[in-house]
Amino acid sequence: MRRTLLANPKLFACALESLHEIWEHRDEWNLRGLRTRDLTAMLRYLVREVLDVPRAPQAREQVDSTAASLRDPDDAPVAALALALQGDGLWTFNPRDFAGFSAARGIPVLTTAEVVRLLRRL
Repeated sequence: MRRTLLANPKLFACALESLHEIWEHRDEWNLRGLRTRDLTAMLRYLVREVLDVPRAPQAREQVDSTAASLRDPDDAPVAALALALQGDGLWTFNPRDFAGFSAARGIPVLTTAEVVRLLRRL
């Protein structure tokens, strides 16, 4: 995943809420050996150089309407961003969390292997 992101700067969009969630779980990252200082530097680098993080939050109605089709309602900002951008799909480590959303909205849910295959076609 790391190589895929770094080799394709600004190709991937990320919901701001996802970055907030990473930060909220910094204690878990610390336990895994990633210091808060390093996590901060990593997130800043990702936002500045790698990810496209839309500054305007998705419309509340859109986020709320997507939550009903998700296994985890906290994933609603990610799903709403996928709808708004209408890209090639939604890349996740948990495809099952987005299965209902994908079926209802017609947005493919992609694994890392599928993302790599798509990038090879570019």
